[in-house]
Amino acid sequence: MNNLKDVTKDLKKIYGNFIYPTNDPEAYQQYTKYNQVYNKLIIAQYQKLDSGPYPIKPKKYPIVSKPIINLFGMGMNSRKINNVNEFNAEHNTGNFWCEFIKGDHLSWDLIVRNGKILYHTCFYGKKKKFGSFIYWEQIDKSICQNVISLLDHFLHDFTGCVNMETLDNKVIEVHLRMGDISLTDKDIVKLALLNLIEPNYDIIKRQITLVNSKKINYIKLVPIWEKINDSNISILEKKYDIIKTNIVPIIENDNKLIDYVIDTPYHASPIGFKRWALLVTYDLEYALKLKNKLENKIRKIIITNHPKDSSTLQQVVLNLWH
Repeated sequence: MNNLKDVTKDLKKIYGNFIYPTNDPEAYQQYTKYNQVYNKLIIAQYQKLDSGPYPIKPKKYPIVSKPIINLFGMGMNSRKINNVNEFNAEHNTGNFWCEFIKGDHLSWDLIVRNGKILYHTCFYGKKKKFGSFIYWEQIDKSICQNVISLLDHFLHDFTGCVNMETLDNKVIEVHLRMGDISLTDKDIVKLALLNLIEPNYDIIKRQITLVNSKKINYIKLVPIWEKINDSNISILEKKYDIIKTNIVPIIENDNKLIDYVIDTPYHASPIGFKRWALLVTYDLEYALKLKNKLENKIRKIIITNHPKDSSTLQQVVLNLWH
């Protein structure tokens, strides 16, 4: 089931062809008037968080070092810096730094029309290691003030989907596209797309009423990770081929999953990890067990960087599934 794909297909029968940003590079180019929100240093400074560009030194530690703009996502090239020696070790980076914030990591999906929020939903992220998560869970949550303030200041006349991530109610990232809302209830996805293409607000209001009147089954998102020391692309490509052949069929044939995403070897990941898949489910306990099973299988895939070894090695790997 892919609600975004299905709803898009249905609406194109009525409205004809239309486009919407599905990733940050597309959104950055489509919404040039608003793309300063992708500048994380500006977002931090607006909230008066202790922050600055390298090589300006912080007054206290720990801090987080991250790219000023990251259109790849997934916390790429972000790391926790614990002391001045670690800070000096990456003095030539183009990153900025920000105070280290503890607290709940939340992802807010907003459907916005002329700067006003038509609908929102929230996901709570259960943390794993820095930059990675055990799962994300859709929850009921009132919008925090920092999200509203940033929307009013930077996006007061914006129409579209906005995703913001917060730590302890401080906004750390802004994206001008759908976050995980694209994986939610079909009528919510329809509202998000209608908001972009339908000029008649009465039609929008009817869709809002429909969404607010129905019982929404909240989803859980469970990522499949591998801890890696070497992100050599040729090794990842070989492993990806094996995963497509041996892991994807397990996921496809599991009726307790409502959707899934498979990441390519080129998809961004946090430092030290590779995300291979994202499972979408209503049953968190079941999906966490499946996650452990699949991660164990992936760990058994050993790839060398010698092409002549690949066929023999793949046969060894296939025997490990049983």
